[in-house]
Amino acid sequence: MSNDVHVTGAPQEDVHKLAALVAEQADQLALMQAQLSRTLKQRVDRSRWLRALALVATAGTFAFAASASAAAKTNGPAPSIPASGVFTACYGTKTTVKFLTTPLRILDTRNGTGVTSAGARPAGTTTIVSTSSAIPGAIGVIGNITVTGVGSPGFLTVFPSGGAPNASTIDFDTGWTIANHVQSGLSGDGTFRIYNLVSADIVFDVTAGIYPVSKGLRLIDTSLGETCAADETQTTWNQTGPQGSQGIQGSPGVSGWHIAETANTTLNAGARLGHFVQCGAGEKVFGGGAQVVGEGAGPFNLAIAESAPGTVGNPTVYGWYTSIGNFENVNHTIHFYAVCGNAN
Repeated sequence: MSNDVHVTGAPQEDVHKLAALVAEQADQLALMQAQLSRTLKQRVDRSRWLRALALVATAGTFAFAASASAAAKTNGPAPSIPASGVFTACYGTKTTVKFLTTPLRILDTRNGTGVTSAGARPAGTTTIVSTSSAIPGAIGVIGNITVTGVGSPGFLTVFPSGGAPNASTIDFDTGWTIANHVQSGLSGDGTFRIYNLVSADIVFDVTAGIYPVSKGLRLIDTSLGETCAADETQTTWNQTGPQGSQGIQGSPGVSGWHIAETANTTLNAGARLGHFVQCGAGEKVFGGGAQVVGEGAGPFNLAIAESAPGTVGNPTVYGWYTSIGNFENVNHTIHFYAVCGNAN
């Protein structure tokens, strides 16, 4: 069977143009699918961000310490992680509709259903209608409203609470009996209101309720331009566990290295703190630095200035000097140390 396309009565030039247009559109569709696949893959590859404190010891230079983040990935390009290491997420509330097995009449002014007394509602009346017996816990109602027994043209307005808005839910003329589908929010006590411009009998049948459904958190990456939806709230938080207990210091080796350290010191908000950790006489100094062992609220914004390995002062004193500036409005607990030893 031939795969050629034949168009009866169409000029051959037009057929070629049509074929070229179809091919161009197919190429554009393939490009869009490829772009969509890359976007979805990038989101799948974004895994849990891990937060840790990184204090970089750089001899003779300045190093910056922040709440660092690392992204574990299986394959594909790593997403851009904020330097603060802070999660950004969106949360919100969605709704779901639950239909009743059969419609339920909750208002009929002709026989007094839903009102204290039967009879047409006088002109300019606002009737409060309760839905608690039909759709308890709902935040919205779906149903049908009917007006009958009217002696002059008018309208009804259905609304959740407060004063009647400048709107119409159903319009009618003299002698009409007419119904309309309606959806309305509910007030906190599960009621809604019906305003009638002229005297009329009103009937309301509930067919379904609208209920809130909590929406779970979803992570977003603001560096990729991701944002929360209009009905969501954006939030941020640090994922940090409690500080583990300090392990037992092992005894130094005969010709190895050991860590000389200080007691924990408080670094006040907005302050700078410097400390010199001294090694033993004749020991070499291999490095040193400082560590945050009791963090504040974070994220961290600290700057470290350190001396080069070697000696300080006259006579010679072997050790390491570290200075830290706290550019936050919370205090931190700092632990200074130096790496000392006899190894070559």
